[in-house]
Amino acid sequence: MKTLIIDNYDSFTYNLVHLFTSVTKHEPTVIKNDYSDWRSSWLQDFDLVVISPGPGHPGNAIDMGISREVLQQREFIKPLLGVCLGHQGLCLEAGAKVSHAPEPMHGRICSVNHIGDDLFQNIPQRFKVVRYHSLAVYDIPEILRPLAWTDDNTLMAVAHQELPFWGCQFHPESVSSEYGLKLIENFCLLSHKYGYKRSSHFISNPISHQSQFIDVDKKSVKEHKIYYQMMVEDDELKVGTEILFQQIFTESKYVFWLDSNDLSTERSRFSIMGDTSSEESLFVTADARQHILKVNSNQDKQSIEKTGIFDWLHRQLEQAEIVNDTEYSLPFDVRPGWFGYLGYELKKEVVSGFIHQSSMPDAAMIFTNRIIVCDHKKNRWYAIAIVIKDNIYQYERARKWLAEIKAKIEKIKIDINLDSFVFPHADNLNLRHSASEYIKIIEACQEEIRNGESYEICLTNEITFDLKENIDHLSLYCALRKENPTPFSAFIRCSKTWSVLSFSPERFMKVSRDGIAESRPIKGTRKRISDSQQDALMINDLSSNEKDRAENLMIVDLVRNDLGRVAKACKVKPGPLFEVESFATVHQLVSTIRAELREDKNAVDCIKCAFPGGSMTGAPKVRTMELIDKFESAARGVYSGAIGYFSTNGAADFSIVIRTLVIKQQHVSIGTGGAIISLSNPWDELEEIAIKSSTLLKPFGLHFPFSELEYNRQDKK
Repeated sequence: MKTLIIDNYDSFTYNLVHLFTSVTKHEPTVIKNDYSDWRSSWLQDFDLVVISPGPGHPGNAIDMGISREVLQQREFIKPLLGVCLGHQGLCLEAGAKVSHAPEPMHGRICSVNHIGDDLFQNIPQRFKVVRYHSLAVYDIPEILRPLAWTDDNTLMAVAHQELPFWGCQFHPESVSSEYGLKLIENFCLLSHKYGYKRSSHFISNPISHQSQFIDVDKKSVKEHKIYYQMMVEDDELKVGTEILFQQIFTESKYVFWLDSNDLSTERSRFSIMGDTSSEESLFVTADARQHILKVNSNQDKQSIEKTGIFDWLHRQLEQAEIVNDTEYSLPFDVRPGWFGYLGYELKKEVVSGFIHQSSMPDAAMIFTNRIIVCDHKKNRWYAIAIVIKDNIYQYERARKWLAEIKAKIEKIKIDINLDSFVFPHADNLNLRHSASEYIKIIEACQEEIRNGESYEICLTNEITFDLKENIDHLSLYCALRKENPTPFSAFIRCSKTWSVLSFSPERFMKVSRDGIAESRPIKGTRKRISDSQQDALMINDLSSNEKDRAENLMIVDLVRNDLGRVAKACKVKPGPLFEVESFATVHQLVSTIRAELREDKNAVDCIKCAFPGGSMTGAPKVRTMELIDKFESAARGVYSGAIGYFSTNGAADFSIVIRTLVIKQQHVSIGTGGAIISLSNPWDELEEIAIKSSTLLKPFGLHFPFSELEYNRQDKK
């Protein structure tokens, strides 16, 4: 069976794609609702039509697009299922009214009762579903037959009396909805019952072959393929990675340290470091507004390329191949490649629209053919170099570098004292949006949510201050890492005066060299308490709180959708969901989603389809990012982006940029934020961003600026 899904710019559409694929054994065709060349005659080429969820109101033409035309036309009738917005659009076209629901129900689970219609065959009369809506259908005309309701009589499903049209307000594709697969099976069976079949004649249309991904000239890639040979030196690690890094890389101009320093978790097993000291190394920065890259060589020569960073990295990754990669039984996937950050404003390369210009480059990536990896579990270090195959000059230099690194590490003294750092004084503390302004913005976000424009808005703020004296950024990072052990810490020096110091607990996306992707979004935070009994109560509250679970579930479903765009059919699988993980200063609610990538997709495809990370945007992602641009008065910059690497063997691993200082000369910026949903208490959200930023402010003698308002719990009631 061939299925057409009209995507109303939702962030769950590809969950429907995989659900229908598992039932029909044929991957649906997906088109956006603003597809400019749409022709109703193309419906002849399909057996089924699905109108997806999405933001907005079904009465707004821009929100429905061609979905409205498909519902209105009568020449090419096909069995049709409307989900959420699609359901509301179906009902509106039939004469019903759509207005505010009794309360917004985004990411919330409730019971549904049905009357036993064929759409619900072999589904218990009462079952659990996930709802993502703040609008509901009222004044149902006789042409529609109600099929299901919630306990408060909110309509949950309908059938058209004269046409093979069905609608469901809830989301059968959500990971937490019961019997979603069975409902889709029933819909497909109903299509056979009504006997609507696609035309036996070939219908010429372009939509069945659209690509969502980077267009790669395979011939060009093959002609420019670079074959590398890998060389490895390893030995026992007798000193800490902090000492190792400082002794080897302190003087480097461009340098990175992906620092896994929370040794209580397996995800902190490996740390990676490198610089641009080799002749082949590059330092690349991106300007998303101008769509250019500045490529700086080791010899300080700069070239300008008119391309986006994702396209450029895609070509680099496709052209690289390590011919002897399997000769070494290394316990990790990372190899030399591209290391650095991807800033939030790179969203321009993913969706249209660009309002705020960052003062920092929108991306900064170091290409190096030499790295050091430290294995904290086995206490070993590995120096890895790649050289162009049969290039004797590169081979000899790499061999010399490996020998020099081994000698340098052996000479490092174990008893070096690193505890003498004194934090500088700071002043000019400023909050981009003051406490009162932030409260008003949260309330405005909730109004947009109430009107159906978003399900969840990940709103952020920026704290800035100035250091009173010049300090070494690396020394500052080393001092802060002692107080903030996390699995995805990072230090990136982009110049002598500009550095990124990150202490992120959140994995954005990991892709193994054999194409297995994993994302671990975080949504839900509680502060740590020194009293163990009180701390346990905080954990219990976080794990059971409806608001936190709703926030987390929305991002889980969003990440499933993003991975679904690049994954093999039905190969997106949830791992453990809603687990509490404890860090030095906070407890976090974490979920895991894994996927197996298609053979023709690589790690850049995966990162691009999921960028920016859903835990920093909310859902639906495109409309919500437009709202974020409206509410936030400046660019986010590095914050909310990703830090990590693309390896020359196809592997990648990126964290979400949170709990991060960006320092330029003596000016410091810290981003902080949280997810706003209908259940949010504005004052609680303000308190949450204060908790998240406190560990980075405290060492400088600073505190979150509540002073503008007399902050107390009474104000929150």
